[in-house]
Amino acid sequence: MDRPGRPRGPRRRGRRHPGPHLRLALTGVLAVLLGGCAAGGRPAEPMPQGASVTYVIPKNPHLQNLHGLRFVKLPLPLYAPVDGDPPGAGIATSVLSDSILLVDRFAVALPDTGRRAGVEYRVQQTVRETGDGYAVTLLPIGVRTYGGMLLFGLPLPRFAEEDLLRHLASAVFTYTIEFASVQAPDLLTARIRRQAEPALMPPAEHALVARGRPPAWFALRLEGVQVRFAFTVVAAGTGSRATFHLNVPSYATAPHTVDLAQILVRLQEHLARMIEGELDPSPSAAVAGSPNKHAGGSPRSGSGGVPPPGSGMRG
Repeated sequence: MDRPGRPRGPRRRGRRHPGPHLRLALTGVLAVLLGGCAAGGRPAEPMPQGASVTYVIPKNPHLQNLHGLRFVKLPLPLYAPVDGDPPGAGIATSVLSDSILLVDRFAVALPDTGRRAGVEYRVQQTVRETGDGYAVTLLPIGVRTYGGMLLFGLPLPRFAEEDLLRHLASAVFTYTIEFASVQAPDLLTARIRRQAEPALMPPAEHALVARGRPPAWFALRLEGVQVRFAFTVVAAGTGSRATFHLNVPSYATAPHTVDLAQILVRLQEHLARMIEGELDPSPSAAVAGSPNKHAGGSPRSGSGGVPPPGSGMRG
């Protein structure tokens, strides 16, 4: 019986519920929006044949790998932070097999809940021995993403192919070189300090240069990169001998090429000018310098120094 006072109208039909197919579709869309990729990430996709990075590495007994991967003489850093990233995020590099590297650009949730999102590249490394060194080529061959929630979660960090190639060209090497000088040890030490900037080094890297008390570290600029070094000066004959222990970052000397021999030549020329006081900003540098420009400092033969013109690199 109808209630009094209420107008009669058409009888309402019962509310329809979505069918099983529509429920399944909605569930799938929600899973994609909230969960992103599966826990294992998307499978690696092959990359089209593209650019690579080739290192030209001379055979030189005074050139050593510093840290990170000693993977066919190529010391890429195991971990590299990225400017603007929160703590814990960055780029990690590891070895999957004798010829495959894995480069993982990842982001982390803050506060840290264990969730990560990232882009992984597989990189093939091939080595070809040349007459006076090695040619090491790094070629990206596959890429996959993981994490990357579209809503309420971590976005995928940007890591395009050009970013990967820049990272692959960022190996760091150690290099030792000696210079002879007519200057007394205390004068030469003061001259070098005036032409360099103080620098900080991780404690673990101090042991690579000296035992006991950690050395003082300095920095110089070479082709836009910072080369950090420690040095010692001792009396030798009527003058002195300076020994430099340098951490040398690599950089592209030509498109997709890192010619380490070319980098070392430029570095040796820069240090030779430093030994002779040509970079000294103090007004008294010209008075305190050697009257013979070419007698001020010269690299010792066999210590990685610049050889005479036409003689080539000494291995």
